[in-house]
Amino acid sequence: HRGLVKSLDPATESLHGFSSVDLPGENYLESPYLATDPVLSKPLVAIADLDIALLLDLNLALSFRDLLLLKKQKSLSVVSVIHDITPILNPEWLAGEPALVKKYFRDYLQKTIALSDHIILCSNKVKQDIQNLGWKIDKPVHVFQLGATRVLENSRERVDDIPTVIYVSTIEPRKGHLDLLEAFEILRKQGMEIRLEIVGRPGWKFHGIVERITSNPDYGTYLLWHSNMSDEGVAELYNRASLSVIPSYDEGFGLGIEEALARQVVVLARKIPVFLERPNPNIFYFDSSAQDLADAIQSTIGKEWIPLKENSIRTMGDFAEDIHGLLTSI
Repeated sequence: HRGLVKSLDPATESLHGFSSVDLPGENYLESPYLATDPVLSKPLVAIADLDIALLLDLNLALSFRDLLLLKKQKSLSVVSVIHDITPILNPEWLAGEPALVKKYFRDYLQKTIALSDHIILCSNKVKQDIQNLGWKIDKPVHVFQLGATRVLENSRERVDDIPTVIYVSTIEPRKGHLDLLEAFEILRKQGMEIRLEIVGRPGWKFHGIVERITSNPDYGTYLLWHSNMSDEGVAELYNRASLSVIPSYDEGFGLGIEEALARQVVVLARKIPVFLERPNPNIFYFDSSAQDLADAIQSTIGKEWIPLKENSIRTMGDFAEDIHGLLTSI
């Protein structure tokens, strides 16, 4: 969990991590990503020292009771980011018994909303999903979109030798890998010379997807799967890519779109509400079936990148600025 101790003026205030429970055996600083984090590398603070608690993601181990008691004892504000409510809408996509997944997350979400003074959502689509639940929410709700971690500053020099499609995502049912694999198979049977690069670690319910990948006759040549790749390796793949395909059935935001655009790669995304929120001349859409996707790949893979105005691509810096503004107002 990440906590905030008056983190607005560097001269007098600071941002620190916090934990509301004891988690023996867990050392998040073993991760090279987190070990260099300027917040998490500092000592954790006790929750009693918090002025604002900023909950940036799913916090299943959070002690709601401790924070609720603290709110009654002192002036503590809680700001929570809710990325999506997939476990309620489509629990069958996740690990576990769907009825239990739905119940557990519903309870968690209700506690989070009750605890929070401000709620941040990452898309208007998620805002509508929550409104559709019919719950009465008397807290301010803000929509702050996520964004790319790094935007390519100069024009990209493509080095693709054959038309190459890239998909960066965790391997799980919601992400639509099977439709992409079927579309790839359709194109290969038609004789199209095309390479598909899949990047992502296994998530849950991934076995059928992985089997479909590794049993493909083109696996290892025209079909490649990178299950553990560095950021530098992914950046190099984007540099070779002709097209980034995002076939997810649903997302709270869909970072893959921004990450591809930040690398000046044309995007082909499934036509779902959350993706339609971010119009861009370099984003194209397909309808639903694998055949639709195969046809769309054929028609878009040769599209040239349309140069954009400066600051046209949403970044995580923009997301941070939005949060900073909210914390300042609090």
